[in-house]
Amino acid sequence: HFHDVFGSVWQWCLDTFAALPGFKVHSMYDDFSTPCFDGQHSIIMGGSWASSGDLASVFARYHFRPHFFQHAGFRVVKSEHEPLLTSMDAPPPYAAGWVPPSSDPSKQTESMDTTTALTSQMLQQHFSPTQSFFQGAGGALESSMSGMSSYPKRVAALLMAAAAKLKVPTARALDVGCAVGGSCFELARQCPEVLGLEQSAHLVEAANSLRASGSMQVFRQDEGELGSMVSVKVDPAIDRRRVAFKQMDAMCLSPALGEFDLVVVSNLLEHLISPMACLGRLGGRQGVVRRGGLVAVASTFDWDARLTPQDLWLGGNHSKDDQERWSRPGLTAAMGPCFELVQEEEMPLVTRVNARKYQVQVTNVTVWRRLT
Repeated sequence: HFHDVFGSVWQWCLDTFAALPGFKVHSMYDDFSTPCFDGQHSIIMGGSWASSGDLASVFARYHFRPHFFQHAGFRVVKSEHEPLLTSMDAPPPYAAGWVPPSSDPSKQTESMDTTTALTSQMLQQHFSPTQSFFQGAGGALESSMSGMSSYPKRVAALLMAAAAKLKVPTARALDVGCAVGGSCFELARQCPEVLGLEQSAHLVEAANSLRASGSMQVFRQDEGELGSMVSVKVDPAIDRRRVAFKQMDAMCLSPALGEFDLVVVSNLLEHLISPMACLGRLGGRQGVVRRGGLVAVASTFDWDARLTPQDLWLGGNHSKDDQERWSRPGLTAAMGPCFELVQEEEMPLVTRVNARKYQVQVTNVTVWRRLT
């Protein structure tokens, strides 16, 4: 007979921590649960001898990444069929690009294919030469849109030019949400130490491969499943040893990072569950931007309720008294009085989907100096 199957220790579950139907973010603590809807946190249940308060209950439900033991045990249960998990087909929001498991196996395969395709697109956007990037599109398109390619390099160049103009040191640089590292390598032209932070393990792996070898082969789609393998390269003039990449959640930046002279936050805010959780770490007592340092914040303000709850948008919606809220003034308010705006421009970027399909966005790029 089984006795006391709950209690004494937390029990690890197969379920991944995710929103349940009807989930809403509370304004008093908007980044407690949501950063952990990332597919890396597992459910633990049942309380522990070390628990207190409302967690000292067999009904307690919590979440941790599996490498934290947390006085946890487990039960071995044999099922006659694949179990249905609470995280299957979970409603939004989702963190770090996570796609919840589905009760439909075909959707899981589709998700993996999409991740591979997006990584390839990013590598081409960050590193492909203009001629290769527009291959198959015709000379007219290349001549009219060539200035929109190499977007990450242009963001880094804008920040470094502002630093030179304002005589800001360039000893340490940080790129929060660096993707595959295009801005990081560009910053390394002047900065002896550059750190790129990215939550997606797939993108960090690609960035580290480029750091190690300087080049990669990626599939460039031309039409349907047709295409060819092309090479993407880091400029050989750049010292890749200056750059390091680390997997980290932009909403949970570690205080151990220290301070940086230059910081990039590019096309990231609109993909975060809580943009303020990231912006709030730029300044303050343990801010990552040193006093007198610069931060470039770039965003399309293309908010999506599946990624960011509407209550946490910087703008693009209506206030409680039905007044229009725009994101650009919202960004100024979010930066607060400890930052001053020193430069702003609208910067177009283009993403290659295939030889005949290109997506164009216009990004608002602002450069801010932290006041001393």
